[in-house]
Amino acid sequence: MLGRQFRVSDAVVAAELGDEAVLLNVETGLYFGLGEAEVIVWHMLGDGASEDEIIGRLLDTYEVDASQLRVDLTQFLETLLERNLLQLTDS
Repeated sequence: MLGRQFRVSDAVVAAELGDEAVLLNVETGLYFGLGEAEVIVWHMLGDGASEDEIIGRLLDTYEVDASQLRVDLTQFLETLLERNLLQLTDS
């Protein structure tokens, strides 16, 4: 599961505001706010990073429990998928 690859939906535009960002799905009109760590994840997703790569980077950046980070990241990615802000790739 953690090796999944994603791509940002073509319908999403993002605006950064300092360490935070706002995503807008232009097809649905849905706005979604991102905090500092979520912005890092969003950039990595845009660069084609896998879940494993994202976890590695966040563990290097923040002092967090690895198992809790995996749970939190999975929940965040599932939320982005459910809101059509992110899509799974075939690779």
